[in-house]
Amino acid sequence: MRFVCTQENLLEGLARVAPLSGRNTQLPALQHALLEVKDGVLYLTCTDLEVGARVVVAGKAEREGSCTAVARQLLDFVQQLPSANPVVIELKKKRLQVTTKDFAAQFPIAAADDFPLLPSRPQAKAVELDGRMFCQALEQTMFAAARDESRPEIHSVFVSGEEDGIRVVGTDSFRLAEYVVPLPPAGDFSFLLPVAAAGEVSRLFADSEGVAILKEENYVVFQNEKLYVSSRLVDGAYPDYRQIIPTSFAAEGSVRRDDLLRALKILSVFLPRDSRRVTVEVNPEKGVLKLSAEGSESGQGEVTLDFDGTGKALDALFNVTYLIDGASHGGGDRITLKFAGKSDPVMLSPAGSTMRHLYLVMPIQA
Repeated sequence: MRFVCTQENLLEGLARVAPLSGRNTQLPALQHALLEVKDGVLYLTCTDLEVGARVVVAGKAEREGSCTAVARQLLDFVQQLPSANPVVIELKKKRLQVTTKDFAAQFPIAAADDFPLLPSRPQAKAVELDGRMFCQALEQTMFAAARDESRPEIHSVFVSGEEDGIRVVGTDSFRLAEYVVPLPPAGDFSFLLPVAAAGEVSRLFADSEGVAILKEENYVVFQNEKLYVSSRLVDGAYPDYRQIIPTSFAAEGSVRRDDLLRALKILSVFLPRDSRRVTVEVNPEKGVLKLSAEGSESGQGEVTLDFDGTGKALDALFNVTYLIDGASHGGGDRITLKFAGKSDPVMLSPAGSTMRHLYLVMPIQA
């Protein structure tokens, strides 16, 4: 095996796949990256058995072959190399030799046959979409998914192909985020993508103009011309979340996003860890949104914001952390808040956005 490429190309490939290595400590082979020189390119692969990624590194293939080496060690070395000269990767005397002008290293290797295979490309028809837009949908929803692994069906992101596009949803039963990627009819499909996998897909395809989604019965593949990412799927049924989305509202309007975030963060100073309750009072007639918090020993705080809206006055209790999360996600200078009632969720969405993006927070019952 012998392959010549730029330091930038090799570093980019390793930086993409190496974060997957070493997560599963039960199998030493999973600390390795699989290096394969074939078809005129270098393929780098890492997996933790739940998520796997293979990246194509462009260069000059002088001799085909394969082996595995510790991924993070390779990455740490290549990061320090100068970018001025070509890097030569060569299998020599049962060592992986990586050299460039004035630098040389040899790494212990293992047989490529010991490395787990990634699932094959599904035969299903691919759904093609903008990778950047899909990753944005993941970023805007996966933060709301449950962190508790005891309920795997909500410790995941729900992805559904529908007539109006691809719907991406995250919930932990106390709050919910939904984002619709507009597309021509994407076909009828759905799957539960583990939260960790959603994070990897978002990281790997964030700058990709295109990505293809191919679903098999128990796994899914995300692919473009340089990347192939596979993930197992969660087996289960996603909650029927649409029934909790309000269809009418008692009060609605907008505030400056930065002002709302600042107010919520200020009030969280007064709240102990075991009580994150903040009171939200909206009065559209007076044009104000008042937020207040009171800790038994840590004092109290109150902030009043300009509120541009309509409807009647009402108040409710919410988890301040959930509100901060909602105000932190989504674009635009202003954020729309819609209140259905004292015992109903509040809906947050970017004001004036053409994207279909909403975030619900359930109230705390006093």
